[in-house]
Amino acid sequence: MSFRDFITSRLFRRKLRAEFDDFNNIRPPANPSRRYMDGLVERLLSESQARNAHRELEMIGQPAVPSLVAALNDPRYHQEVARSSVLVEQPLDLVLQLLVPHSPADVVAAAAPLIRSSSSTIRKTAAIRLASLGLEDTVPLLAELLNDPDGFVRSYVRIGVQRALSEGRSSEGFQNRMYDLLLEQCDQNWEGDVNDAAVAAIELAPARAARDFASERWLTPSNPYVYKILEQCNQAGILLPEQLVRQLLDYSLPKAVGDRCYPHQYVAAGALVALAKRLGKEVRPLLETALNSDQEEIQEAAGKGIAELSGIDDPVSFVIDLVEAVDFEGLTIPQQTVYCANLFDVQVCNGGLMQFFGNSSGDHTVETLEALRLLGHPEASRTLERAMSLVGPLARESDREMRLAAFEDRYDELLAKFEPLENEYYRTKGLLRQRLLLFAAEHGEHFRKSTAVS
Repeated sequence: MSFRDFITSRLFRRKLRAEFDDFNNIRPPANPSRRYMDGLVERLLSESQARNAHRELEMIGQPAVPSLVAALNDPRYHQEVARSSVLVEQPLDLVLQLLVPHSPADVVAAAAPLIRSSSSTIRKTAAIRLASLGLEDTVPLLAELLNDPDGFVRSYVRIGVQRALSEGRSSEGFQNRMYDLLLEQCDQNWEGDVNDAAVAAIELAPARAARDFASERWLTPSNPYVYKILEQCNQAGILLPEQLVRQLLDYSLPKAVGDRCYPHQYVAAGALVALAKRLGKEVRPLLETALNSDQEEIQEAAGKGIAELSGIDDPVSFVIDLVEAVDFEGLTIPQQTVYCANLFDVQVCNGGLMQFFGNSSGDHTVETLEALRLLGHPEASRTLERAMSLVGPLARESDREMRLAAFEDRYDELLAKFEPLENEYYRTKGLLRQRLLLFAAEHGEHFRKSTAVS
């Protein structure tokens, strides 16, 4: 799939919609034969057919196990194949994923020998599938994978553990032992990936994590990933000791200057939010000073802290959940303002203005421009206003098919003209996130579950 094709071709979008409808309308036969299920498993080898076949086998469930187990003895399913889309997993990964809920022993037998494979792709498959079983017997294998030189392999262990938890498959012994292993990873370098061990540790045992992380063993400037601990504890509502948090802030805040200050801007940001949660209004002067930091992470954290003082936890998540229940038209003006401004930031920072107009975010272009103006962020409102002018009248169109007609023969031209506008916004994007949070704090009654007007 090409995003360019999606933007410029109505036929391509029509084809995608048809494929999406076909996927959602998949219904397996009431009593599928072994031959039928063997055929579905065979289709897992084909990139173009794998997604639909996987969906149907998932719906069949336990009766498909013999066909899936047979595939584990077929060399074709153990070969790495080229995939043009990252959305389609390797054949072995698809087979093991389908077996996890129904035949754990077969998953262990197939995946255990793979933990020392020369291929990091295969080791990642072993990591996520073994971890997602939630079995205490797999812990020694996962312990080895958590010391893999490839940080992505370690990350796949973490993802699998979280999946086992969320799907109710993890035993108490598994949770306790994996907590210990992941806790010890919280200051380790995950080569090539971000160390998110803290989030899994907190999910595994929140009470233990609250005690363990409240110590100098973890809350120390010498821990290069202390900012992840701060971030995850803040998100989980874990209050950390004032003295240790201030020590981190005092160490990192003076170093959070200029372009090469990582990770100090993240440490200072996490420490500010932690202090706001711990001390309340007492820390407001510090937060107000931090609003003017030259680091966007600190700017945003100061806004989060002030929102926290107003009893606002996460206004963005709040409105995203709310729009699912009441639709966009059911949101109040302050709620629409936060919703639109956040969508603009997410879409433009992920794929530029072309993505903003091309996705459903563009359905509310007019409301988004008004939201950016209301938040008082001239760089953002100017970026969108100029982009709309370049696209022409159809930029205001809420119907995506009509809006994208403006891009059919102008993709390259508009892409080039959007770039300087995007760069102007990127330089000040932290201020938009900050002002969004401050706006939510000023209109707190619209962002608290108990008082929200809808």
